[in-house]
Amino acid sequence: MEGTWLKIGFDMAKEFGLLGLIFFMIIAGMWFFFFKDRQKRQTRHLIDVTAILQQYKENLSQTLSQYKDEVSQIRHLYENNVRLVEDYSRMYNRQELLFKETLDIISLNTQCQTRLVEKITNNMFCPMIREKGPTG
Repeated sequence: MEGTWLKIGFDMAKEFGLLGLIFFMIIAGMWFFFFKDRQKRQTRHLIDVTAILQQYKENLSQTLSQYKDEVSQIRHLYENNVRLVEDYSRMYNRQELLFKETLDIISLNTQCQTRLVEKITNNMFCPMIREKGPTG
């Protein structure tokens, strides 16, 4: 490859003379420095892009962390709601049982009171009431 460039340089020197060769060297030097400057700019751009991506990664990580915390809090709220509904259901079942037992007690008391009234009304054991007979 180097030999090819050397051959091109000699051919240009023959064709254009020493002035053409100097002109070619100036153009080649300018192209070389432009190429080096371009590489530096690309390197700086790559460093800038890398810094921006790093900042984006940190921001995304922070956002995901906040999102995870918020979802965890929402999950905790749902778990609390489930416990609340379960506790309410147990309380309702106990209250329903208490109402049923209270209704049974009231029913038994009513039956007992009815029998007591019947016994009082139909008490024939007392001699005075036996002589009169049942009154209604």
